[in-house]
Amino acid sequence: MPDIAHQRAVIAPEANADLARRFAHAPAEWRAAVDVRRKQMGLPTLWETRGGVAVAKSSTRPKPLKPKPSPVVSQTRAGIVALCVPGQSSPVACPGDTALLPEVILPGAFNAFLRDVAEGREVVTLEMGHHGTPLASTQDGTLRLRADLVHGLVAEADLFSHPLDRLVQRQIAATAPGMIGVSIMLRDAKWRHEQRNGRTVRVIYEAGLRHVAILLTERSERAAYAKSCVVGIPSMDAAAVKAATNTLVCRASMR
Repeated sequence: MPDIAHQRAVIAPEANADLARRFAHAPAEWRAAVDVRRKQMGLPTLWETRGGVAVAKSSTRPKPLKPKPSPVVSQTRAGIVALCVPGQSSPVACPGDTALLPEVILPGAFNAFLRDVAEGREVVTLEMGHHGTPLASTQDGTLRLRADLVHGLVAEADLFSHPLDRLVQRQIAATAPGMIGVSIMLRDAKWRHEQRNGRTVRVIYEAGLRHVAILLTERSERAAYAKSCVVGIPSMDAAAVKAATNTLVCRASMR
């Protein structure tokens, strides 16, 4: 065995188990010399004698790999609940009506469209700002829409699958209520003009949606429906969603 190999076995910066395995078939005298030299250098020896045979020490033998436990996938889904179009809007236009008028969306206006969404014929996304980053979708079930008998439309969204989602959820949870708004983009709206309190109001009695948008007033984004609001919650279980919806209804009634 060349002397260079002897030197390498003594001082090589490898794991002891790797050294013992590499030189396992070297002559016993050679291995003994390696251990003597390592002991002189204050290094652990590599082999021990069992039944007259030099074998790798238990401390240098590779340890069997323990199976790693399967990661537990949390079933907790953080997310948001939004009250989209309560009350009356500021003056806005809508598809088919370019006049800037206050607007009211009747509670049943989305019923037919929501049935199409539920049956997979229509898809709505939740976006960060109008035409912004998509955060959730009815297509994969991370966005759920339901009609509210009084306030028109409630959106629930799971925000847990992507770091951006979690960042948005934390930002919403940490932001003052008045700094967060929610808006929608209508499509195929059917409307009529009515006189209410001495002014013309557009009343939408049937409509579809292109998307729902979260708006941050710090970005100069303001929802046309000033009473619309959104809240972040750490768990999207039924009780938490119901409590969040009640909170939003109370908040909207006080604005």
